[in-house]
Amino acid sequence: MLKNNRPHQRNGADKTMPNETETVEQPSQPFHIDISFDVDEGDITRPVLKAGTYDFTIGFTRNEPSRKQGKPQLLVGYRLAQIAEDTRGRPISPGFTITQRILLVPSGKYTEELRDQRLKQIQFATHGKSRFNGDPTVWVGKPCRVQITVREPHTDDLGQAFGESNEIGRVMAPTK
Repeated sequence: MLKNNRPHQRNGADKTMPNETETVEQPSQPFHIDISFDVDEGDITRPVLKAGTYDFTIGFTRNEPSRKQGKPQLLVGYRLAQIAEDTRGRPISPGFTITQRILLVPSGKYTEELRDQRLKQIQFATHGKSRFNGDPTVWVGKPCRVQITVREPHTDDLGQAFGESNEIGRVMAPTK
């Protein structure tokens, strides 16, 4: 059998095939965008909804350990389903997401009863009177009403400062 030592041939012309593991980096070329503006911290901070009750759709649920202590928690992402306003008077478009963190194990003043109450609120809001089988993914895509409160800026026990933020007060069935 003859071995061809020539570069890969296609239609009789010599063509060298590039090595698939090689990448050619193009040098960055300076360019200018014809835009200018001033920016401050208020322009880039996450919006905070005004306190009130809003229409949402549950966008996701996932298990994730808590940041500080690694305790199991359920994250429920609520996606705004209406136009709303933030605490600075700016409009917030549908799709804006607020995440509720529900610890799955009791801790300190956080009891099993409080955990169960939060889970039952979501189940009832999304499915009415029913049995929850332990699978929160059944809530995804379901509409609900969510009571939002505003938490004032504060400092935690470790001295870490937090700005104004939203908290979920209650989850309810959507209005018909």
